[in-house]
Amino acid sequence: MKRALVGLIAATALVSPAVAADLPLPVEPIVAPIPVFSWTGFYAGANVGWGCCSDQDVGVFDHDDVDGDGDIFEGDIASLDDDGVFAGVQAGYNFQWNWLVTGVEADWQWSGIFDDESGTTATGPADGFRGHASSDVDWFATLRGRAGFAWQRFFLYGTGGLAAGNVEYTVRLRGVGPDIRHDEEWEWGWVAGAGAEFAFTDNLSAKAEWQFIDLGTEDASSPDGRFSTHPTIEFHTFRVGLNYRFNGLFQ
Repeated sequence: MKRALVGLIAATALVSPAVAADLPLPVEPIVAPIPVFSWTGFYAGANVGWGCCSDQDVGVFDHDDVDGDGDIFEGDIASLDDDGVFAGVQAGYNFQWNWLVTGVEADWQWSGIFDDESGTTATGPADGFRGHASSDVDWFATLRGRAGFAWQRFFLYGTGGLAAGNVEYTVRLRGVGPDIRHDEEWEWGWVAGAGAEFAFTDNLSAKAEWQFIDLGTEDASSPDGRFSTHPTIEFHTFRVGLNYRFNGLFQ
């Protein structure tokens, strides 16, 4: 009996390694890598916003040099503070290196930024000199570089470049002389700003952006050349927009 039991144990010991060798090895589960979001690629979209804060005094100069003393400053006849809504489109391209994103963007805006004021001078030599001034930004556009930092789907950036626009500027000199008018189709200047963008899907992103636009100081004169004014065309814009990213295009 003892011999039979010892033989059974020995046989089991010899068979167990062979059976274990035939069993399949445990397989580690395959986990697909999580794709890393990239801002690289072409995009296009639309935006809407508010322009404001262009506070400027409208000064009028009289070039009728009857006294030989040079130009006469008649005074500030009004103070313009243009504001209004605008809407437009934008398109651009981004390239991402690790957390750094750079790119270029162009936009065009239809504009309702406007002001219309009347006043009476209190500082000019011709006391009581009256006038009426208006400023109307019909459209504006920018071509800008963008650069900033991206944390996955969040992008914080600064932006700056060229600006252009059409501004109609009028000063009516009541009972004194002909109107001063300025309507330049292409005013040129510069733009600077900052913004943030968040991609809530692989293709769609939303942005909020501030820009300061300066289209320069212009010379506007009456037809007879006697009166002139020198408006500075600058304003702030605050906008929100949506972009569609064309993944895989030009990447």
